[in-house]
Amino acid sequence: MELKEIVWKRGDLQLVLGPDRKAIAPVFCQPPLNRIPVGKSPSALAFDGTNIWVANRYSNTVTGINVSSNQVLNPIKVRDEPLALAFDGTYLWVACYGSQHVCKIDVKLNKLIDTMYVQYSPYSLAFDGNYLWYGIYGYGMVKIVKNTLYIINIPAHSSSLLFDGVHMWVASFGTENGNVSKVDITTQTLISTTEVGIYPTALAFDGTYLWVSNYGSKSISKIDVSTNKVVATIAVSGNPFKLAFDGAYLWVVNYPNHNVVKIDPGTNTLAGSMHTGKTPYALAFDGTHMWVANYGNDSVYKIPAYSFK
Repeated sequence: MELKEIVWKRGDLQLVLGPDRKAIAPVFCQPPLNRIPVGKSPSALAFDGTNIWVANRYSNTVTGINVSSNQVLNPIKVRDEPLALAFDGTYLWVACYGSQHVCKIDVKLNKLIDTMYVQYSPYSLAFDGNYLWYGIYGYGMVKIVKNTLYIINIPAHSSSLLFDGVHMWVASFGTENGNVSKVDITTQTLISTTEVGIYPTALAFDGTYLWVSNYGSKSISKIDVSTNKVVATIAVSGNPFKLAFDGAYLWVVNYPNHNVVKIDPGTNTLAGSMHTGKTPYALAFDGTHMWVANYGNDSVYKIPAYSFK
C-alpha cells in the first residue's frame, strides 16, 4: 500500500509528514506575498540585478518586474513560445522554441533589439561569461560564437543547461536513467557523463555541488563537480521540476503538487514546503526573495527567502 503525505494544521503552523515517514517538516501557512499577474503560461524567470524577467510562453511576450516596487513593465513582444531566459550582464536572451529563434532584449530600454534564427528549436539557455549556449530539446546543445553555431553531441536528449564558472553542464534523458554531462567551454568537448535519475529537468549549482531534479524518479541528485560523482540522492514527494539556490537552501518546484520545497544542502534533508499557485514552473532568486512562476494561473509569486525555515 502506498503511503500518502499527512498534513496537520494548527493556527498558522503546518506540519507535513512525507510518504517516506522519515521526517516532519514545519511550514508556516502564510500565503506567498505579492501575487503578480503576468502573461499566459509563464515558463521561465531571470534576474538582472534590478528586475525579474518572465517569459510568457503563450503570450509570446517577456515581462519585467521591478523587485523593489513590484511595478510591472510593459510586455515585450518576442517570437513564438519563449521558454528560457539568460542574462549576460547587459542583455537578456530569450529562447523562442516555437519559431526557432533566440531574441535579444535591452533591459534598460525594455526593448527587443535583435533576433537570430538558430535552425533548431531552443529549449534552454546558459551564458558562460563570453558566449551564449542553448539546448535543443530531443537533440544536443549549441554554442553561439559571432552568429556561428557549434553543435555538441551529448548522450540522449538535452533538457537543461548550467554554467558553474568553469564548465558547462547539460542534463539529458532518453535512456533508462538520465545523464548529466560536463563540457569544456573552450574546446566544446565532452569531459564526463554522470548517470542520475529518470528524466532530469533542471540543474542548480551551490558553489560546490551540482543539483539535478529527476522528474521521473521523484528525486534530487547531488553531484560533486570535482569528481563528477553522485554523492547523495534525496527522495521528494511528487515530481520535482525546476531548481534554484538562495545561498543557504535549494528550492524545488513541484508542479503536480502545486508547491515548492526547500532542501538543506548540508544535511540533504527536507527543510520545509509551501503551497503556491497552480502549476509552479520556474524559480529565480533576487538576493532577498524567491520568485515562483505559476504556469497554471498566469502569475508570479514573490516569497521571502526566510519563509518556512
